[in-house]
Amino acid sequence: MENLLLILATTLILSRKKPNPYGFSKYVIGRSGCTLLLPHDPGAFRPSYTKNGDLMYFAETEDNGVTYGCVTVVLKEQLDNLAEAEKNLAFFMQTLQKSYSVDYTAGLCFGHMPKNNSQARGIVDYWQDAAEVDWKLKGWTNGRIMSVVYVSNIADLPVNKVEMFLDSFQFA
Repeated sequence: MENLLLILATTLILSRKKPNPYGFSKYVIGRSGCTLLLPHDPGAFRPSYTKNGDLMYFAETEDNGVTYGCVTVVLKEQLDNLAEAEKNLAFFMQTLQKSYSVDYTAGLCFGHMPKNNSQARGIVDYWQDAAEVDWKLKGWTNGRIMSVVYVSNIADLPVNKVEMFLDSFQFA
């Protein structure tokens, strides 16, 4: 009986979620139902519409000279084929480069999957903008929602902090 209690207690302790070591808080992205961890309150995620009529939300916040941001699009027409959805996300990520004055890109790296969601796909890229600021971004899609999560001025950030933020996006 003692062994059973010890195993149960150990399992409960090990199954607890690890605390957020960087003090980020969870924010809901507009009415999408999706969430993202951010270091500071970005205020309301600003809604707008794309040329295709898709609902788009944008927000960013700064912390010690580093910008954390997100552009999330709720598609008017869902894409059931994840390969097509991934291509759509890649095109979207490439169109964002002009908006952020990107001069150099490492190139899109496909095949990423968010933790706990086998029905979504991700793309990673690194950018350098006109001011020679380095960025890392991850795009996520499930065919209904696309989101590009980015960090600019990554030079002095711990890699774990960047990855925790970029992987914190959660679909509704």
